[in-house]
Amino acid sequence: MANRGEIPIRIFRTAHELSLHTVAVFSYEDRLGMHRQKADEAYLIGKRGQYTPVGAYLAGDEIIKIALQHEVNMIHPGYGFLSENAEFARKVEQAGLIVSGTQAISLSVYHRARYMLVALMTASNHMSSGLFHWSSKTQVQAIVLLISQLLCVLAYYSFLPEADFKSGGSS
Repeated sequence: MANRGEIPIRIFRTAHELSLHTVAVFSYEDRLGMHRQKADEAYLIGKRGQYTPVGAYLAGDEIIKIALQHEVNMIHPGYGFLSENAEFARKVEQAGLIVSGTQAISLSVYHRARYMLVALMTASNHMSSGLFHWSSKTQVQAIVLLISQLLCVLAYYSFLPEADFKSGGSS
């Protein structure tokens, strides 16, 4: 579990109900944190003073290194910190570990889509500036809706095994 606070505590509780062994990582400043105590094992990220309290939870390479050293097979990034970091998810997968949560490809699609949608919404808000030549704000909103629906389809297929993706989702 690459996070701190209430999210990992809830995940650890569920994992224990499923008889799963849990491992937490923590910053030096969180050494007495509840999430550390609720895990079966807990390991310090880096050395004392090496990272800021928040920086420790963003040290993806260090977290992956700890996971590999302690034979962890899955990393759950929790919420925030590394949970929306496609590069971290990619590195976890490259290390032969499972990313619990959003896969790297889904995160990449999500980030690209978010930038595109922000650009379109910005364009719709600046139609009168002469920078963009949209016929109406409704037209831009329709385009945004169409793109968001397409992204939902892409996100769905990115969660399927590769064989399912190639066959269009049917088994």
